[in-house]
Amino acid sequence: MFTHRIVVISLVLLMAGCNRSKTVSTLSGDVKVEESGKTGSAVTFTGKNGETMTINSEGSELPDDYPKDVPVGSGAKIVMATSVNNADNKGSSLVLETADSFDKTVAFYKKGLADNGWKIDATIAGRT
Repeated sequence: MFTHRIVVISLVLLMAGCNRSKTVSTLSGDVKVEESGKTGSAVTFTGKNGETMTINSEGSELPDDYPKDVPVGSGAKIVMATSVNNADNKGSSLVLETADSFDKTVAFYKKGLADNGWKIDATIAGRT
């Protein structure tokens, strides 16, 4: 089974640069690569039980299921968006890029989350 995953991942990486859509069926489920273009490309993994995970590359939009109470900076560029929908997890994550300073970005999220009712128990922040 591990060998099949390596083959599927290799195939997905090769297909991600193509300008077409393709679905590949595996023993574990289906892998669909959406057509790439100005907005990047999307890869959707669908398991035998219907669980899904979609990864959108650079230039993508917010996932439909992205929580409305989690702020996104107006100047932030979405580098990658991920949506998961299975029996154990449902949710989204973003990787963002911004020209704002580190301190301004941290302050934006602290305020934005607090304004939307989130309680911050701990933070981990580092500069690169």
